[in-house]
Amino acid sequence: MAVKKLMESTLPEIFEKLADEEANQIVHASYANKVADVIFEAVTKCLSATKREDKPVAFIFEELNGNFIAGAIVQFHDGGDDAGNNWSYVWTFDRSDIPNEAKEIKMTDVPAHQFFNGVSSVKYHFSIKNDCIVNLYTCFMKCLSQWLTDNATAGDTVSIELENVFEARVAVEGESVVKSLEVSGELKTLIKDDAAIEK
Repeated sequence: MAVKKLMESTLPEIFEKLADEEANQIVHASYANKVADVIFEAVTKCLSATKREDKPVAFIFEELNGNFIAGAIVQFHDGGDDAGNNWSYVWTFDRSDIPNEAKEIKMTDVPAHQFFNGVSSVKYHFSIKNDCIVNLYTCFMKCLSQWLTDNATAGDTVSIELENVFEARVAVEGESVVKSLEVSGELKTLIKDDAAIEK
């Protein structure tokens, strides 16, 4: 399996270009890792704070026309243990993976922006206004999804990662391009750690 480091791949340059062209944002390619870090931690904290035992909760990234880009789902499962292992947390590039009964939180929902600016201001000392925040973070997820599609290779699995943040993979299965995404490091356990959300 070929593994690419995010900042050693072509994705940062693609993100810089698309952010300018589609999101009307001037963002240097060197900020791609910071933007990615903010996205995955913010979504994880948002879902951890809003998770429910009675139904799944999903965070959705969409284009302006409503086309699905990516999403994350947290779901409670009976029969888990006291350590919180009854919560599943998965990311997807496939809209059909979002349960019909899920409560959906979209990047366009203003209350969700506090999680993004909360992470970015503490870790990187920047925050983004509501009218720009949707475009910037959605743009990165669109670039990540497209990068995977463009780098799909028959007979191999291609992976791109930001250490302790995320790893995304793509493979060709028959006539289909299959993409997957998962968080890594502490983000794997943060989803079930209610105390961490209060920090």
